[in-house]
Order: sequence, then structure tokens, then C-alpha cells
Amino acid sequence: MAISKKQSWPPIRAQQEARNIDKPSLKRLCSDTRVEIRETKGKIVVEEHQVIGFLEVLDRRRYKVELVKGSPEPFKAASRQKLTR
Repeated sequence: MAISKKQSWPPIRAQQEARNIDKPSLKRLCSDTRVEIRETKGKIVVEEHQVIGFLEVLDRRRYKVELVKGSPEPFKAASRQKLTR
């Protein structure tokens, strides 16, 4: 019987998407899009079962819109394309 080791993920701070992100904005977007995180000693900690959702936030695939006042809607995009002027 093989014993599985806990998956070791590369540090998220090494990801290009994680550069220059405002921590309060990141925490708010995680909350708004149902990605559970916690902060320990000033660092954001992501549980293993939330890693994909967190990476989707960093990749701008999870977001919230509120076109109807008082009715925010969280979404997850399958892909993204940056809009240019």
C-alpha cells in the first residue's frame, strides 16, 4: 500500500499574476467569489481544496459584478481576453 505525500505547490508569490496585487483587494475578491483563505503572520494561507479557486482569482477568472444595486453576482470565466481601447 503506497503512502501518498501531501502535494507540494510552488509558492504562489512566484507566479507572475501575483505581482503588485493589493492585499485588501485580493482578500475582498476571494470573499466575494467564495474562495476561503486565512491570514497567518501577515501571509495569506490557502487550503489545499481552495488552491484552484485562488489561482482563478489571481488569473482574473473569478470576479463579481453588481449591475443591479444590492444584487452582486460572482462568476467564474472559462477563459479571458484583455480588452484594449
